Amino acid sequence: MDPNLGGFYAIDAALNLAALARACTSEKSADRPGMTKIVFNLSVLTQSSSEMYERSWTSSGLETEDVHMISPVIAR
Repeated sequence: MDPNLGGFYAIDAALNLAALARACTSEKSADRPGMTKIVFNLSVLTQSSSEMYERSWTSSGLETEDVHMISPVIAR
């Protein structure tokens, strides 16, 4: 993990991202996930990351009213 993150990430999200990256680089193309599954998993990860950031900002006393998190990917 990048030491510049300073532990400011959810370990389960990091492990899920690593598992997805590993699946995407499988030697057998049939074992690799399709784009629908990739987009869905990444959107779930970004949503959970957004929630973690919002909780940490709230607990640190910073205002969250001026921060607008949006989900860049919508799975269909």
